[in-house]
Amino acid sequence: HTTLVCWYWILKLQARYISGDFEAALSAADQAAALLWATEAFIHSADYCYYRALTVAAVHQLRRPQDSTDVLETLYGHQRQLKEWADACPETFIDKFTLVAAEIARIEGRELDAQRCYEEAIQSARAHGFIQNEAIANEVGARFSAQRGFDTIANTYLRNARYRYLRWGAAGKVKQLEQSHPQLREGSSTPSARK
Repeated sequence: HTTLVCWYWILKLQARYISGDFEAALSAADQAAALLWATEAFIHSADYCYYRALTVAAVHQLRRPQDSTDVLETLYGHQRQLKEWADACPETFIDKFTLVAAEIARIEGRELDAQRCYEEAIQSARAHGFIQNEAIANEVGARFSAQRGFDTIANTYLRNARYRYLRWGAAGKVKQLEQSHPQLREGSSTPSARK
């Protein structure tokens, strides 16, 4: 019973993060954290680590607190775990590790490192067939670029995110992106970057 409840909260964390409801995702992560001891399924622990790191970074971006120490400590902990897994199985984890590294670089104000890491995460996810992670990395890269005032780059990332979510079968996410970014509806049947 406890194992299933833990899985429920991890899946809710993932779903809320992807839908952009970062506060609800953070709440789900907190619920899952208390039950992680009950899960023996590695994939759920890995998903928890990845999505919690992305959620913490996204919430930080929204709140923009003056002190990032606690956020960075949390992210460094998840990054260390993802690095350990990436060293053991790079095909599965390097894109996740690199996207978390991009978010850390963004928070630390290392914009060029962040940009490079977003690109590496996208390329790695594509190379290893993780279309959902490629979509997520494109979307996160779009937020970063928009925040910096690079609208053309942000739109390219968004179009690529939309296309990858569509290929993944996440029709609700595609609709959400189109509602938030109406420019995606025009000529959006193909991505603006190579497949």
